[in-house]
Amino acid sequence: MGALITPMLLHKGVEIVGAIARSPTKVGRDLGDVAGLDREIGVIVEDDPAAVLASCSADIAIVSVGSLVGAMYEHFRRCLEHGVNVLTIEEESLYPWLTSPAQSAELDEIAKLNGVTLTGSGIQDVYWVQLVSGVAGSMLEVESVEGRAQWNIDDFGPEVAQEFYIGRMPEELEQAVENDSWYSPTVMNTLHALVAALGLTVETSDVRVTPIVATADVRSATLAATVPAGRVLGLVDEVRLVTREGPSVEFQMSGRVYDQPTDVDTNDWLVRGAPAPVRLENVGYSTRALTGSIITNRVPDVLNAQPGFVTIDKLPPSRYRPLPLAHYVRW
Repeated sequence: MGALITPMLLHKGVEIVGAIARSPTKVGRDLGDVAGLDREIGVIVEDDPAAVLASCSADIAIVSVGSLVGAMYEHFRRCLEHGVNVLTIEEESLYPWLTSPAQSAELDEIAKLNGVTLTGSGIQDVYWVQLVSGVAGSMLEVESVEGRAQWNIDDFGPEVAQEFYIGRMPEELEQAVENDSWYSPTVMNTLHALVAALGLTVETSDVRVTPIVATADVRSATLAATVPAGRVLGLVDEVRLVTREGPSVEFQMSGRVYDQPTDVDTNDWLVRGAPAPVRLENVGYSTRALTGSIITNRVPDVLNAQPGFVTIDKLPPSRYRPLPLAHYVRW
């Protein structure tokens, strides 16, 4: 994802002053080469975060590593303590207040002490929260909100594939879910952000996770390995929230390694209520590419925000940026 976002930032006039990675295939190379550009940009990918942050005088760090606040805490802390704002695709950070309240409060305090901002964004920001809450804003009464989405795990790197148990036995995932040792923030935290945007309050939640099992051997590009038949190819994560005010909000997300030529990313939402139900449907869009462009467009919003852990419900709606991003920053 970092390689994907790099040319988008450059396209919008951003000066990249440092790059950090841990993969030996990337460290020591020019970032332009790692990102697949036809030129070098004079930034060498390094594996020492403290050294890079201390030397590059960055305004903001785009962080794309893991999916949970706990796993990302040290990455975020380092950036914030160096006075660097953070914009991340880490999913739980979209709205972490109900799932990681203690660590989120600590990061909020660190950010405020250093006068910088931490925000999570990505595809959820626009397509799973803003669009849906905007439609709800056209309703007189909302009875329920129901969403479904599908995306290709191969688009998001080996860390995500490993978190989704790709290539492992279905029983391992089922056992982890049963023991509460596995948690995907993508659906739950998206719905928490959506409920907040709707002005509602979560009262109860119901979660169901179902493994998708390969029926034949399938090659995973991101793992550079074959997923044997009978192993986990993906999963379906379903969450239903009931709110104190009455409306229910539910979302079913299917993330898997695509194995058919007809497989495409989809996004489908139905808002039921008065005066009439309204449906949103996106078929064949790119979850991966749109995640990158949404992150890019969000850079000025994070730089302009008040210090702290600022979730998207506290930011203005994401917008198109026709000019270089510096034009939109209140320095």
